[in-house]
Amino acid sequence: TVQEQVDRMNDIVGYQLQRAAASGSTTLGQQRIEITGLVKSLIDSLQKVYADKQLVCALQSPQPLYYRAEKGDLMEIFGNLLDNAFKWSRHRIEVVLEANYSPALKKSGLRFIIDDDGHGISADDAQRVMQRGQRADEKIVGHGIGLSVVCELVELAQGTISIGSSELGGAKISIELPPR
Repeated sequence: TVQEQVDRMNDIVGYQLQRAAASGSTTLGQQRIEITGLVKSLIDSLQKVYADKQLVCALQSPQPLYYRAEKGDLMEIFGNLLDNAFKWSRHRIEVVLEANYSPALKKSGLRFIIDDDGHGISADDAQRVMQRGQRADEKIVGHGIGLSVVCELVELAQGTISIGSSELGGAKISIELPPR
């Protein structure tokens, strides 16, 4: 489990260095990615990392669900948001993946919603935590970079991100990515 996480961190660092070296290239390219399997594999890895918390993570998604994107960018988005949910959740996480079809474009975008039963993010903190280096709670290990990277990637894709309150009692983060 530790080696999996070290490998994942190395992949993330390598990917970010590649992106920096190729600055000016566009993100969220045109590779067709099967999203449900990607998210399931991230959840499986995080279940192992956070095994001591015995969290229940429910995934609701059509099988299969495809989206045209850069796989590394999607891994960053989903990985950071899922890791935050696992880190802050007390018992339960709910993830919804769905296509949001645009009749005008005759293509589907992607909607990703993650709810947890942690202590949540206040309305005052919601905007602040999306900025690089900002964190809502300094007691938990972290650098305040993950959510800002997610925001940058979603913005580059011309998508939207919102933070609100979950019916589970914690945070609800919703991402909409446009049709491609």
